[in-house]
Parts: sequence; C-alpha cells; structure tokens
Amino acid sequence: FRDQLVPPAATPAQRERARRWLRVLHLAGSAAQPLRQLPASQQRLVLVARALVKSPPLLLLDEPGQGLDAEQLAHFRAVVDNLCQATNVALVYVSHYPAEIPASVTRALRLAEGVGTVEEVP
Repeated sequence: FRDQLVPPAATPAQRERARRWLRVLHLAGSAAQPLRQLPASQQRLVLVARALVKSPPLLLLDEPGQGLDAEQLAHFRAVVDNLCQATNVALVYVSHYPAEIPASVTRALRLAEGVGTVEEVP
C-alpha cells in the first residue's frame, strides 16, 4: 500500500478490504490511479482507507485538513463523522484550527505553550 490504492502484491483479503473502503469513501472510480495524480482531498481519503484496511483500533489524523479548500474540508469532515458513527475505531484528530475538527470529536486537548487541558466539546 505505497503508491497505489490496491497494489498488485496485496493478498485477496487485503484487496477486498481495500475495495470495500474505497467504495465507502466514494473512491472506487479512482482505484487504478497513482496517488500523486489524485486531488488533495482524495489523497487524504486514500490515506485514511489505507489505514482502515488494517482494521486499526485507533486512527490518528495529524493535520488532515491542511491544504484543503473549504468544500474539500467539509467533505473530509463529513466522511470522518460517518466513519466514527459506522465503526469502532477510536479517533485522534490533530489540528491547529478548531473549525476543522469534525462534529464526531467529543473531547479536545487544547495546548498553549506545551500545557493543555482536556475539555468536553459542545
């Protein structure tokens, strides 16, 4: 799972999981394209799909909204919200911009000069 969405060397089980996540993330039509040829928002979703193929208990998204325009960011946030509702995956979403954080995030750790507090997100 390096530069292709579904690499030729993947096992049949990995291929099926990858195809399933590509369908869920509305990327099935892009499966044959190299990652570098996809728009930034689709690249972010592909990286999420790659991680989800391995069925992780925790998904860490570090600044995933960086470089996305408002429409792409809204779509990405909606996808993350849907994933959180449909799976058991715990999510850590890192962002410098509170407006980028998806609605599914229920707790926040806000840092200022290396010190932070945990808050419930309204």
